[in-house]
Amino acid sequence: MHILGVGDGPRDQAIMEPILCTLAGMRVSVEFKTWKALRVGGYAKAMKFVIREVFDAGARYGGVVAWADDDGVSENRLKQLRDGRNHSAPQFAVKAAVGVAVPHAEAWLLDDAVAIRQTLGLDSTVDVPRVTECAYPKTTLDALVKQAYVGEDVMDALPRIAEALDPTRMTHAKRTGFETFQTDFQEQFGRP
Repeated sequence: MHILGVGDGPRDQAIMEPILCTLAGMRVSVEFKTWKALRVGGYAKAMKFVIREVFDAGARYGGVVAWADDDGVSENRLKQLRDGRNHSAPQFAVKAAVGVAVPHAEAWLLDDAVAIRQTLGLDSTVDVPRVTECAYPKTTLDALVKQAYVGEDVMDALPRIAEALDPTRMTHAKRTGFETFQTDFQEQFGRP
């Protein structure tokens, strides 16, 4: 399955494909775009735009997957994403899954300590904090990667952690937005 994926930036791009492969239970390839690159104001309008783009591309895409970071802002990004999707997806018969990561997608990775330990080769003496105890999961994850791999780029580790991710081990998936995203994805694209 080939998906048009939309997210905030290169870190989302690095983890989207392996996360979708896990949720779909099959190989998923992602052609990624950033929200900023769409140059469309607001998440609802951007969703309408990418849904139309998928429709216009015909059989090239199996649908669209889009997530945004919450970043602690007061606006309801999930509602905006759903409004845009619900306005256009039925009209164009395009599968479209949406989600919001709280506070950002790295929280999803940090919620699976086993995946982090296995991927980074961390022993049991290294503390992998609970995602709910981290003020900023992105920097916590970066610090763990740097601790495990002196000089390795975090961007190389992110997709490997995402590949090892197991949603059944995520104990705070509801709080981080992953549970809502997983449910939405499986409602749109099916369960493995």
